[in-house]
Amino acid sequence: AQAGLNVVTDPGFTVKYVDGTYKVVANMVKVLNGDTEVGTYATLAEAIAAASAGNTIQFLADITEDVTINKDLTIDGNDKNYTGNISVKGSAVDVIVKNVNFINGTGYAITTNTIKSITVENCTINDYGYGFLYANKSTPTVVVKNVEVNNANYGMHWVYGSNATLEDVTMTNVVY
Repeated sequence: AQAGLNVVTDPGFTVKYVDGTYKVVANMVKVLNGDTEVGTYATLAEAIAAASAGNTIQFLADITEDVTINKDLTIDGNDKNYTGNISVKGSAVDVIVKNVNFINGTGYAITTNTIKSITVENCTINDYGYGFLYANKSTPTVVVKNVEVNNANYGMHWVYGSNATLEDVTMTNVVY
């Protein structure tokens, strides 16, 4: 930003300098280290890139975006809606996804590929094309608690895992 420039926006917005132009963008997510806010970001992908392992990313608004996670993170949907795929990769990665309302997706809500563990809790999945969770290639630990899946092709598809914990999981109008 230009020296001496003072810009004030409403809470929830940030001014960014992009390609020679100042733009006001909505903050869609924030990154937390414990209870301390590290930053706010316009996209979930930006927040994931900026976050350190162990941080929590919290939704501030509904999000439509496909993302990949390759570090230990907690995604807290803050009871907001999410449309897209959360893909988790990395052999030593532990990820927690909680409080997300997955709606109107075309693939799986969450996919994993050769990770250490995935925990999904307090989530709803409504009208997802393939389904809720595809845990592939040696995701040894899958924990699913308090999850409701409605109107999906597959509920949960788990390949080459060794430990699954399912607690209070409801699947309605799921084909497979």
